[in-house]
Amino acid sequence: MSRKLGNTLPDDLFERLRPQQTEAKLTKVLPLCSLDEAGFPHFCLLSHRELAAKDRRSLRLATYAGSSTTKNLQRGGKATLMVLDEEMSYYIKLNVRQIKATMQTAPGLSMFHLEVEQVIEDREPQNPITSGVTFLNRDPKGFVDFAAKTFAELLED
Repeated sequence: MSRKLGNTLPDDLFERLRPQQTEAKLTKVLPLCSLDEAGFPHFCLLSHRELAAKDRRSLRLATYAGSSTTKNLQRGGKATLMVLDEEMSYYIKLNVRQIKATMQTAPGLSMFHLEVEQVIEDREPQNPITSGVTFLNRDPKGFVDFAAKTFAELLED
C-alpha cells in the first residue's frame, strides 16, 4: 500500500541518494520517468554516478546532452524517480530545472536541479521487495572515479 510522505526525503532514502559511493551502489539502477512529446511515459535508467541528493529537498542529475530524456526534462519540467531495492520502494515526484547545458567535468552531459515535490512510499510488509534492478559493472574503479568528478560539479552551488 502506498502512502504520501511529503516533500522531504526520509532517512533511508536520503542515505541511499547521498553522493558517497559504496560497493552496494556500484550496480544499482534508478529508473527516471519523464514524458515524451506525445505525452507517453519515457524511462531512463540511471546509475548512482549520475544522480545525487544535494539535501533532503533537492537532487542533482547528469544526463546525456542530446538524449530524449534531456529534451523531455527541458520541455516538461517534471519527472518521477523510482528507488526500488531490498526493503525499499519509493517514488519521488520532481520539479526539474536545467542548470547547465554542458558540464565542465563531463562535456557530453547536461546538469539538472531536481526539487522534491512529493515522496511516496509503496511498501507491503507481508510481501517485501527483495531486490532492485542491477547492472553488470565491468569497471568499478572507473565508475567511482567518474562519479567523484561529476559529484563535485553536481553539488556545487
